[in-house]
Amino acid sequence: MISSEIENEILTKRRRLNWSVGTIARFVRTHRDVVRRVLRKHECLSDGVTASAGNVRLSILDPYVEFIETTLAEFPDICSSRIFDMIRKKGYPGISRGHVRRSIGKLRSRKSKEAFLRLSMLPGQQAQVDWADFGSVAFGKHQRRLSAFVMTLAYSRMSFLRFFYGMRMREFKQGHMEAFEFFGGVSDSVLIDNLKAGVTERIGSLIRFNDQYLEFASHYAFIPKAANIRRGNEKGRVERTIQYIRTNFFAARTWIDIDDLNAQALEWSLDLAADRPWPQDRTIKVRQAFEEEKSKLHSLPEQRFPAWERLQVSIPKTPYARFDGNDYSVPTKHVQTVVEVCADEKRVCIFANDPQPLQIAEHARHYGKQMTIENPDHIEALQKLKKAGFEHSGLNKVNNELPSSTLFLQRLAERGENLGGAVTSLLKMIRNHGSKMVEIALEEVVAKGSCNLKSVHFVLARLEQSGKQQSITSAPMANEEHANLSVKHHDPKTYDQITGIIES
Repeated sequence: MISSEIENEILTKRRRLNWSVGTIARFVRTHRDVVRRVLRKHECLSDGVTASAGNVRLSILDPYVEFIETTLAEFPDICSSRIFDMIRKKGYPGISRGHVRRSIGKLRSRKSKEAFLRLSMLPGQQAQVDWADFGSVAFGKHQRRLSAFVMTLAYSRMSFLRFFYGMRMREFKQGHMEAFEFFGGVSDSVLIDNLKAGVTERIGSLIRFNDQYLEFASHYAFIPKAANIRRGNEKGRVERTIQYIRTNFFAARTWIDIDDLNAQALEWSLDLAADRPWPQDRTIKVRQAFEEEKSKLHSLPEQRFPAWERLQVSIPKTPYARFDGNDYSVPTKHVQTVVEVCADEKRVCIFANDPQPLQIAEHARHYGKQMTIENPDHIEALQKLKKAGFEHSGLNKVNNELPSSTLFLQRLAERGENLGGAVTSLLKMIRNHGSKMVEIALEEVVAKGSCNLKSVHFVLARLEQSGKQQSITSAPMANEEHANLSVKHHDPKTYDQITGIIES
């Protein structure tokens, strides 16, 4: 619904000046359909004919336009899907949400263009910081986000560019440090976006900065500032620099790894980016304006701020510390303890508190996922420990008590048989017959080339039977009546022929 003043103005422009519908719509800042509806209402426009040319197609939405305009006037931010549901309840027969959304977009009052003052900065007054996303990099099956840290001096527009695999606090502080060292000093203030690494909480103009960032700012003696929400113009220098980086540096660029990319970025910052015209006076270069600003920067502190990523990690029963999706080995004596992992861009150092912090491991940092990074000394110590603990295990007992078992088990493995079951059977034979007799049986079976458990069982049975017969013939007869009996024993070689140990 439009006001009576606008309706009167539409009729006046049409009747006195004979303006077209489009001209009237632009003048009163409303939609053409609204102008047509007013003119048809007062019979200043014939149905079906526009002021310019062509026919007007009536829409099933027309009876609901006035309701939509009233709703938009009362609730400017209401979404089109909500209005669609409202007019459906009022009898709107259409089913296309897209048509309603496009029509509502035309009926919404256009926002007036906002004008901004050009912000003037003094040399050394402010540096502006922001992150930019540049896609991802593959590490095996996994991806890492490639992010650019950008700091631009607000006065000279001298810029620093550094790429990282992340945008966490460690990368945020390291980017600041390297940028200050690149400029050779620190500005009075640093303007950042409302990212979590810098701003913990914000309610309107009330800002609570991250405690770690405040500690960092205190070390380098600058005042942190946060741009207002949805006010990108406040940090327009760094925003414009990021656009320049995308088009002038990153586009169509090839690089081997992130170190190579950062080397190219540093060269570009010192060369091409510094030689572009200075926006405030295009007769000079950015590097010339920077020379003026450099003397106004505060000096760097004597020591760098420690930019480590620190994390408390519990070591499970296996000697590995999980950090950033990967497992890093530690000495075995630290299993089931809590250690501290400190990592920078290149290294992962692990410390134990016993009772003073003591470094127990150091590894090269990997950016893949689900990788195991091991120190050979840690693994060798673990293997020695496990070997001592397994001296009385089943396999070791078989190897120690049955020297022929090594070759016997090797033959079984060559045929793909179950070695675990074979070891269990040999242990049972040792318990039932003794290791000496089992070793004799294994020697015979291996020598004759019939390496299987059935053959070992048969030889053991024959040896045991032979031993019993000898004990029977040598023992005195309890009944003298049978003392002179003669018993003919069956030749055991026939059993060998039956089982295939020897050929008949």
